Amino acid sequence: MSALGLAKVADLELRYVELPSATEHTVEVPVHVNVVPGDQAAGRIPELSYQQAQDAKRKASDALRSGDSAGAARLYADAGDVLSAAAGAAPPAMAADMSEETDLLRDLADRAIVDSASRVAKFTDADRARKGRKRGR
Repeated sequence: MSALGLAKVADLELRYVELPSATEHTVEVPVHVNVVPGDQAAGRIPELSYQQAQDAKRKASDALRSGDSAGAARLYADAGDVLSAAAGAAPPAMAADMSEETDLLRDLADRAIVDSASRVAKFTDADRARKGRKRGR
């Protein structure tokens, strides 16, 4: 987009019928995005990858609890690969965190196969919770 700042990208129209009066209502809601310079937006892609890795850890933990160690290992490894690829575009401080997280994900991929599924799932849940509280401070 040529201009920075708030930009309207769509309008949503919501229609519903109120019961018991059967009165029809329509609500229009504009959808806006904040257009930022490329250098500011660049840090958001690695952050998204980091958040997706945390989601993959949740899914892997669920897989371990359901007895799918191979699936959990695959989820951990794939998340590590995505995070490693995104780290190149991250600012230096974020790149260090992403590198550390990539190493952890690769370790968890190995542990999912050879270690106690319950232990790895518990560790994963605790790690996700800790990083969720710490992130954004």
